[in-house]
Amino acid sequence: MSSIAPEIEADRQQLLDLMKRMNISQNPIKQATGWLAEKVSRVKFSGIGSGEPDQSAFMALETLTLGVEGKASMWKALREIQSQYPPLASTNLEELIARADKQHDALEHERLAAGALALANSEN
Repeated sequence: MSSIAPEIEADRQQLLDLMKRMNISQNPIKQATGWLAEKVSRVKFSGIGSGEPDQSAFMALETLTLGVEGKASMWKALREIQSQYPPLASTNLEELIARADKQHDALEHERLAAGALALANSEN
């Protein structure tokens, strides 16, 4: 899972570059992508949040998975309008979508394992 953090940061940089080329304000998206990158880089299975380490890990992975799903949806929406905006033409959206799908698959595997562990330990 640690390999996902640099990929998410690269995706963030790609998005910021694209926004600059399209003269789009960075604030809302920059905050959202920065938050997601920070969460990936700081995922700790320490029990912060619910007080239960297994439940906290599950919640962190759930949040990350949702963030990656949102990113993939954004790339797909941009793909739909790519032909209408010249700055999008030089962006390999298919590669970004494939990378988001790969990230999602890796996170989903971890999320399901963490969910099973959290639920098993909550019964005790």
